[in-house]
Amino acid sequence: MLHDLSRAADPLRRRSAITAPLWFVRRGTDADLGEGFVVAASLCADSEPVVTNAVGIYLAHAGERDPEALDRFLATHESSMPRPAYRLAVRKRRVR
Repeated sequence: MLHDLSRAADPLRRRSAITAPLWFVRRGTDADLGEGFVVAASLCADSEPVVTNAVGIYLAHAGERDPEALDRFLATHESSMPRPAYRLAVRKRRVR
């Protein structure tokens, strides 16, 4: 269902595709978290700020749980992400 929402014409439906997995960050399995990263990858270069900002927020929270997954995601997608979304994604990043 999330993948269908991520392909919707309506930006708010696409936004829902990435905000819904926020529940999985705290209570889901590692596979659930991984699916959230897949949805984030499909939306990270979206033309609508309402969508990409939500991607950044998801990544920030998911990165708290799995910092290495966030690093891998950013290594692949950083150049295609709008700067505001990138800044949101790294705002909670731990200094290592």
